Amino acid sequence: MSATTPRPLPLLRVPWLAALIAGVLALGGGTPGGAQDNIFQDGFESGTCLGWHLAVPFCITPTVGLRVEITWDTPGDPDPDDEVGSDLDLHVLHPLAAGDWESAFDCYSGNPTPDWGLPGQFHDAALIFEDHDGLGPEAVQLTAPENLDYAVGAYYVDDAGFGESFVTLTIYSGGVPVYQYPGKLLFPGEFWEVGLVTWPGAGFTEIDVVWVGIP
Repeated sequence: MSATTPRPLPLLRVPWLAALIAGVLALGGGTPGGAQDNIFQDGFESGTCLGWHLAVPFCITPTVGLRVEITWDTPGDPDPDDEVGSDLDLHVLHPLAAGDWESAFDCYSGNPTPDWGLPGQFHDAALIFEDHDGLGPEAVQLTAPENLDYAVGAYYVDDAGFGESFVTLTIYSGGVPVYQYPGKLLFPGEFWEVGLVTWPGAGFTEIDVVWVGIP
């Protein structure tokens, strides 16, 4: 395990961001406090903004708190814009989980709005974007993170017959990208234990271990 300095992140490294924001703004944005479907443009699928708590006009670039996000590229998929594609799940784990992925303290598609036991919803994580058949993104937002180390992982659920994918993890602090791990090769059924994100500061410690199945 090694502590790392966040890698520089020019906006050109995330070319979909401007198109995504434009698409959400064109729809009038999300509805604070409730679920809101957002249509992603330029090949992105429909995403759901789950239990959004911020009084902002859209939910793609919150300006406070911590956001963890994955996107992926599957070279064997001839048309990633259609409704058949690879499915990866992002996982963000509270330390009370004690390393138990897919538990009540793991925020992922099977537990998108966990109750982590503190008063109010702002300390809880929420899966704000989920994609099961294409490029992503999948994103977990913590509006008011505790001063803790959160574990981050990604599981390759299903390749839909298209084979390996290259997964990119991006960490945002206050809406600003501060760290990125680009293009990790994963095969179906593999779980990538990426590392630990520390709050405050959104520093990242890489673990970078791939498991067969969820550890």
